[in-house]
Amino acid sequence: MKQQLKEEEKSSYTAPVASVPVALEPEATTVAVRAHDPIPNFRRSAVTLKSRLRQFLQRGFMRLKGQRLSKKGALVLLSGALLFGGRWYWANQAPVIPYPPRVETAQTGRSAGPFFMAAVDALPVEMTGYPYSQSQSLGGPDVDTREQRVEAVTKLAPSLKLIREGLPYQYEGPKTRFWKGQPFRSGMEAPVMNFIAMRTLGRGLADEARLKEEAGDFVGALGASLDAAQLGTEISHGSDSLVQPMIGELVLGIGISEATRNVAKLTPEQAQNALARLQKIRARRTTREEMWQGEMRQNRSLLGQLFQDPSGTLPLMAFSSSSQTAIPSYFAELMRYGKQGLVDQVMGYQNSVLEKFRLPYQQAKRVDLAPAESDLVQLMTPNTRRVERGYAERSVKLALLQAALMRQAKSGLKLPADAFSETGLEPLHSDTKTGKVWSVGPNGVDEHGGGDDISGS
Repeated sequence: MKQQLKEEEKSSYTAPVASVPVALEPEATTVAVRAHDPIPNFRRSAVTLKSRLRQFLQRGFMRLKGQRLSKKGALVLLSGALLFGGRWYWANQAPVIPYPPRVETAQTGRSAGPFFMAAVDALPVEMTGYPYSQSQSLGGPDVDTREQRVEAVTKLAPSLKLIREGLPYQYEGPKTRFWKGQPFRSGMEAPVMNFIAMRTLGRGLADEARLKEEAGDFVGALGASLDAAQLGTEISHGSDSLVQPMIGELVLGIGISEATRNVAKLTPEQAQNALARLQKIRARRTTREEMWQGEMRQNRSLLGQLFQDPSGTLPLMAFSSSSQTAIPSYFAELMRYGKQGLVDQVMGYQNSVLEKFRLPYQQAKRVDLAPAESDLVQLMTPNTRRVERGYAERSVKLALLQAALMRQAKSGLKLPADAFSETGLEPLHSDTKTGKVWSVGPNGVDEHGGGDDISGS
């Protein structure tokens, strides 16, 4: 009888139905997040971290539930909370950034800036990218045609005229806008130069020089080339970044390369006049030290915004492009070094780069800076090897152009310094029989014009 009752109970027993969660449409969820959240990656990562932290705490308290927490355990928890809170408070103290900002000086006389800005505004929109003479103007093979050069120079004529009107004056970068309607701001929102337009104008001057050379106007050709070189040296000034003077150096290189074509066709008097102008251009050129000081000013501004951004997204983005690694990386570095420690590391390392930039090329290339501990230092410090070598190469080409003009002018001046020599002050090498002049090149070894030596006429 009992056995029969048990069997009836089993047959009449109904298992409870498990609740099945309804899956949301992933596409709809994604679209909704993207539509309403400007930074979904960071927010999703933050939500994930918060949920994991909440689960961890819940598990911990569930284990303690129903159990009496000992005084020792309570003391450990309290001590841990105080230590973490104290460390967090220390890490987030507002940092003192040691590098001083730019000191604005009163403008004296007229500036080249408004002329340059007007020249950019006068550029035809379709020529901003400047498809003409890219190979020739950058020192590559001459593949563009005369018809292309004539068309380019004709379209650029109003802008080139404005550039020449501004060249007698010095350029003051921070006071110049290069986009119409751009407001004057500071820090990371400061107005920037229209780099593409400046390169376009430099190439246009080089093409004008080539047309004048073809017409037999060698003085005019050299003058247009030196206009490009002077434009490059001027726009390198007044920058709060490394990029602007590098663009200026590029335009300077365009002018130098074109100028060397016409030196041998000048009279001594013409060469002497060109030599005097070239020396003024060289004296106005920005030094490597000044270029890097501009980069440090930009980084000082970035650090100020990095640790004062109320949304907290800027410091996270600075540490990684991936939201999955940005948040942990940022908080790990912040808790390890603190804001002040991170600032000290960045500015300390960049001060070391500044000291290196003060050395001649051969000595600087032998200096290997110790790798920085913080990832932030590496992210905020560009590779300076190309800057060092590129600057030295253009210094040598300027010196070779000067030597050629001196020879053509029958000047008795000594040969200019070779930037690739050990001290950076030793003169270029020459052969009195052939008239050949050369630099020892990046390896610093005199190979009599061979090897990696850089030669001039």
